[in-house]
Amino acid sequence: MSTIKNWEAQARTNSILASSLKTLEHRVQELSILLQWKSEAEGKFDDISEAMALMNDQFEDFEQQVEDNQINLKMQIDKLGEQNKSASRFFPTKFSFRQNKGQSKIDTVDEGSIMPPSHFAALDTSEK
Repeated sequence: MSTIKNWEAQARTNSILASSLKTLEHRVQELSILLQWKSEAEGKFDDISEAMALMNDQFEDFEQQVEDNQINLKMQIDKLGEQNKSASRFFPTKFSFRQNKGQSKIDTVDEGSIMPPSHFAALDTSEK
């Protein structure tokens, strides 16, 4: 009887081991799939990192171009301002328009103008 009991115990042990082995094989297959996914994900992360580094470099280049353009524009504005100052000696730059009882007159605001206000008398549309 003990031989039969030993045989039955061995059969149960073998059944349990076979079931455990199947479970382990299934887990190994799942882990293999997970490792493959991890490898693909790392590759994608590397691609994304490279793309981000490239975009960062392009952004830095763009920022430098913007700074250069701002400097160039400021220089052009300063140059135009200097040209405007030298030209304002010859031409009035600002006018004020006023209406007084149906009359419109143009007065120069720029006191440094060499053109007298009488120069603008021809522009007066009021009836005399």
